[in-house]
Amino acid sequence: MKMFNTTALMLVISLSLSGVPVMAEDNQGSQNDQTETKTQGAFWGALIGGILGAILGNDAESKAKGAAIGAMLGGGAGFLLSSKVAERKQQYATREEAIAGETMRLESLAQEIRITNQQLKQDIQKYEQQIVKLQQDIDKGRATGYANLQRYKKRLQQRKISAEESLAKLVEELDMSQQLYKEYQRGNRSIELDIWQIKIDKLEQEKYQLQASIEDLTSMNSRL
Repeated sequence: MKMFNTTALMLVISLSLSGVPVMAEDNQGSQNDQTETKTQGAFWGALIGGILGAILGNDAESKAKGAAIGAMLGGGAGFLLSSKVAERKQQYATREEAIAGETMRLESLAQEIRITNQQLKQDIQKYEQQIVKLQQDIDKGRATGYANLQRYKKRLQQRKISAEESLAKLVEELDMSQQLYKEYQRGNRSIELDIWQIKIDKLEQEKYQLQASIEDLTSMNSRL
């Protein structure tokens, strides 16, 4: 019971700190829509964060602390994402314009990430070959072998950081588009909505490929 009360309290605090007017009335439809989006994001973020924090705890006390911290962090993250979603919605005058705009945005991002993935795949193959050569130089006792290997390790780390930045951008855009899709899906079904969903699915596939490449870079770097 104590853990439940603590979690509930932190959920309320999290929403309050996020600046969400839970009980307040809004002026017009546009403002009300933005507030609802932000409130829902903060609430679900706090709820999920609290649950995860409680699950990861080892005992009653750590579960309570984990739930409290998870609620605060989750609420903040959920509110931030929902704020960006609300701002994105303001760019569109109609539902149809939003569906078309988000579909085009995802297609453009998918092309960008597709090129990134293709380049990463080629680079990883070259890295593997170069690492073998550098290790052979070290085995042969060449003085420059170890120094070259360390420089190559830094190069791999920089490539990994660049890929992780691309992944972070992809995940943020994907999360926003998925949330927008759920909101606009409440209306009538249409071919345009189906196309939007297809673009989301394709971008998810590109995300998994990018994540796999980052794991490959991490593994290669750890072997050096």
